[in-house]
Amino acid sequence: MEKKTRVSFTLEERQRIESMIKGGVCFAEIARRINRPYRSVYSEIWRFSAGLGFDKYGRPNYSADEAHRRALAGNRRRGAKPKNKKEA
Repeated sequence: MEKKTRVSFTLEERQRIESMIKGGVCFAEIARRINRPYRSVYSEIWRFSAGLGFDKYGRPNYSADEAHRRALAGNRRRGAKPKNKKEA
């Protein structure tokens, strides 16, 4: 049985997610447009929008820059090495 590897979202993907959320696109459509599983997109949005509140339509406020910063900080705590020098 193969072990599933966890592939993080890139900053570019997170920026696309942020713009689509602000544009009112549903999570399933976001997943389709960036070619990622729905559950991954859903988890990404809810994991990194915690504490940022909601808009007037009940959608989470999601910040790509904040999500990326928090994801990299979490990786460092777990001892993961950055994939490129820009993320260091």
